[in-house]
Amino acid sequence: MKKYWTIFLPIFLFTAVLMAQNETLVPKQEVVQKVPKTATSVELGIESITKNKDGSYQLAMYMLNAEPVAGYQMDFLPEGIMQPITMRGGISGELGYMMQASENGKVLGFSMQGTAIPIASSDKLPNNILYYLDVTFDGKPGQELTISFDSVVAGNKGTKLESVNIPFKFTLQ
Repeated sequence: MKKYWTIFLPIFLFTAVLMAQNETLVPKQEVVQKVPKTATSVELGIESITKNKDGSYQLAMYMLNAEPVAGYQMDFLPEGIMQPITMRGGISGELGYMMQASENGKVLGFSMQGTAIPIASSDKLPNNILYYLDVTFDGKPGQELTISFDSVVAGNKGTKLESVNIPFKFTLQ
């Protein structure tokens, strides 16, 4: 009988210790926040451009942000190549942001309630549409265009966030 205790006691003690440590050995699942593909706080770009039935185009603007965003301003380039018609929807619309697009290609978005756009939870561009912008372009069908923009992005308390703007090439239809 003593022989069995010398075998089972160490096994029992080893098992008890492992069970007690189980909570510390098994990592808890956490939601991992995705960060922009670049080393900056915010990446902005055009996810897609589609032609509307009325001949205008819809730009789906995306944002990948590693920090909460309180507001943004974008100046589309080259100047005068497009005229905004309406700005709507996306994450900005869902959060009740005030959105304005001017005739000269400047867009603005911010919250009157101080609501920040949360950190991007996905690195998939269609899941991070900031807003949709309907525009008309000056140009002829078949003309290749590269749309870019300058941006200013504000974080909490008005701090300026570092951002990178990704140009988008497409051909007018």
